[in-house]
Amino acid sequence: GREEVVRERFDGLAGSLDFERRPLRWSFESADAMLKFYGETAGPGLAHAVARRRGQGADPRGVRRARRGVQQATDGSVEIDGEYLLVVARRRG
Repeated sequence: GREEVVRERFDGLAGSLDFERRPLRWSFESADAMLKFYGETAGPGLAHAVARRRGQGADPRGVRRARRGVQQATDGSVEIDGEYLLVVARRRG
């Protein structure tokens, strides 16, 4: 999330906005499972890129290059460390 986008969208609607960044870890049993998940749930641009990648077979090195923060374990599982933005909007008054 981007604070400036939230502020713009809530402009004139909220009395106050509080922001907190929190960590988020995505865990998958394999690179193929990660690509399947993103292919089914991501926005159109990323889903298309993932579908092309899946057609070539999951290459963990390519996955690491494509996604900053991707870690592949020796058992083949994949983890991605990221973050999300928690926003609390309060009414005016």
